[in-house]
Amino acid sequence: MKTLVKIAVVIIVLLIAAAVTLYLTVDLLAKAGIESGGTYALSVKTAVDSVSLHLFQGQVGVNTLTISNPQGWQTPHLMKAGKISVGADLGSLMGDTVQVTRFDIDGLDLNIEQKIGSSNITALTSGLQSKSPDPKDKAASGKKFKVSKIVIHNVVAHIQALPMGGKAATFDVKVPEIVMDNVTQDNAGGIAIPELMRRLVPAILAAVIEKAKGILPDTDFNQLSGDIGGVTKALGEGASKLVNQMGVGKLIGGLGDVFKGGDKGADKSGAKAPGDGPAKGVGDGLQKLFGGGKDGKK
Repeated sequence: MKTLVKIAVVIIVLLIAAAVTLYLTVDLLAKAGIESGGTYALSVKTAVDSVSLHLFQGQVGVNTLTISNPQGWQTPHLMKAGKISVGADLGSLMGDTVQVTRFDIDGLDLNIEQKIGSSNITALTSGLQSKSPDPKDKAASGKKFKVSKIVIHNVVAHIQALPMGGKAATFDVKVPEIVMDNVTQDNAGGIAIPELMRRLVPAILAAVIEKAKGILPDTDFNQLSGDIGGVTKALGEGASKLVNQMGVGKLIGGLGDVFKGGDKGADKSGAKAPGDGPAKGVGDGLQKLFGGGKDGKK
């Protein structure tokens, strides 16, 4: 009897150890997947402090997601999100497409730097434009996500004005709430995490620039408007529809054709160029859930 009790105790201890190991491993894989997916999508380093993944509840919590500046820019980051909370339909987690029921971001800090004829936004644009679809990529390389609404609370942007004869001034622009509807409506099968991030970034920037009208000097406003317009045109219809929701259609010049005509680069299958190409494969397991590149590079 004592022997059976000892065996039972050992089995229980091993099961607990295995459960703890699995729990920690799941979170680490999710963290790595988000980081590699973001880095691949934006061509700048994307880092996450921690991830809490609760598969059986259909919930994911992300603490402090940081999108770095492109090389050569001085502010600590381009964007930093405090907390991200995502809920998904539990039944969809095992399928090819995850139905997202809730997507909230609380606390978003942005740094926008400008030089004469350039900004960290234009630098980001060049990386986004280089992401043309790779014919070797497979749709199965990462889970697809269908997202109806994203809500972002407490956005603060620190915008450096163009230096005119002295040290550049910094303007703080606050956006209490950004709401994006029908985020993936144009893709019936959903989109991978890298494509989702490529859509969100210009829409967030557009919401900020809409609030900055009348705060920034006209020269700064016009340059940043053009920068965001360039990003949006590079990414096509999916991104342009979100940008248009931010109320900037009349503020950002040159985007009318994008908003009305959609993406000229769409093929007959509905694939968009360049933003809609699937991310490079990340191997097996949970890391696929987030659609990152193999090493986070192009």
